[in-house]
Amino acid sequence: MSGDPPSRPGGFGRPPSAPVDRGAAAERTELAWQRTSLSVATAAAVLARLSFDRTGVAGVVVLAAASVLSLWVFAASRRRRRPIESRTTDDVAERQSGRATAFLSVAIIAMTAIELGGMLR
Repeated sequence: MSGDPPSRPGGFGRPPSAPVDRGAAAERTELAWQRTSLSVATAAAVLARLSFDRTGVAGVVVLAAASVLSLWVFAASRRRRRPIESRTTDDVAERQSGRATAFLSVAIIAMTAIELGGMLR
């Protein structure tokens, strides 16, 4: 026992018979992205409906664009769940590019700007 490293769950020194969690964290992350993107799309639709009289057509167009961007993020997160064998190099590049995070951020900023502009009118 003097030279053995301490046993940690899932880490170095783990007993060979211990179960290994393969992919639950990745699945939770993808599901979180899906929930977030659907929440942003829903918020954009509700804001467009409630603020049309204050923001006009320009506000609805921006909020529609925010909905489209968030639905694109949802579709991208669904594509990530495909089995590894069927993924292409484009899928891997898209996953590592950070575009989904940037598009979702732009959608939220656009929604905020439109609502602030409508309130200040």
